[in-house]
Amino acid sequence: INLEGSSLQVDSIVQLRSITSKCRGLRRLDLSGNNINPDVQSFFLGTLMGCTALTHLNLSHNQLGGHDDALCALGEVLRKCTRLTHLILKDTELDNGGIAQLQSSLSVCTNIQHLDLSCGRLTPFGAAKLAQVFESWPALSHLDLSSNRFAAHPEHLDGLDKLGAALSLCQEL
Repeated sequence: INLEGSSLQVDSIVQLRSITSKCRGLRRLDLSGNNINPDVQSFFLGTLMGCTALTHLNLSHNQLGGHDDALCALGEVLRKCTRLTHLILKDTELDNGGIAQLQSSLSVCTNIQHLDLSCGRLTPFGAAKLAQVFESWPALSHLDLSSNRFAAHPEHLDGLDKLGAALSLCQEL
């Protein structure tokens, strides 16, 4: 299902929840560019709880970073969607705290091959958190971390070293 840029509002999210609850075999879902209101993000992400067959999930261009309820809901979704191979979180304002909050959930998604975290707010501290996740992702073959803030904190460059070491374990990268 491609709902990119659909300007989803509360009433359409309620309908989406009804649809996704009936589509247990749904494999691809693109919800990018909807600028979901932070007040309804956790409810919005709750629509994905029954989509355990998802292999491709695109949530790019939605403001997830900095919203604890939304990140908690996304974490629950990721724990249930263990078949994910493609996860796109580009331009979601995801920062170090968000990665730290999602770290255990991401570690469960061991089938990830393609991850896009570009245009975020990650620094070397976030890179160190990602390194711990990537140690359990041997199938990772595409990673986009462009346009983050890795150079903003040179005092924590050891996080980038940890990231490099973890990526060397990804046999497909």
